[in-house]
Amino acid sequence: MPTTMARGLVCEVHVHDSVVPQEDHHVWPLGYHGPNIKANKIKICCNAHSDIHYFMDYLLKHNGIQPADWRTYGPRVRMFALIGYRQVMDYATRLSEELSASRAD
Repeated sequence: MPTTMARGLVCEVHVHDSVVPQEDHHVWPLGYHGPNIKANKIKICCNAHSDIHYFMDYLLKHNGIQPADWRTYGPRVRMFALIGYRQVMDYATRLSEELSASRAD
C-alpha cells in the first residue's frame, strides 16, 4: 500500500505542493532480475512511476531508441528510465556471455 508524502516534500522526480501517493520504484526492475535492496529503490509519486515504466518499456521495445516525444518526459523521468534500461541490458549481455562460455566448455 502506498504511503503519502508530507505536504511540500519532493519525490525523486517531481516537486509537489500537496499530498500525493508515494511508491517505491526499483530503478532496475524486479521483473528484469533487479535486486530488491534499498540502493535500487527510490521514492516517487504515482505519475512519475508510470512515466518511468512507460519510457523504459519503450526503450526496451525499440532497442534503446528514445521516442520522438521524449521531451514530454521530464529529465529525471528520462534519467531513471535510462539507468534502468542500461542495467537490464548489461545484465542481458552478461547472461548471454555466460551462456556462450558454458556452451564452449
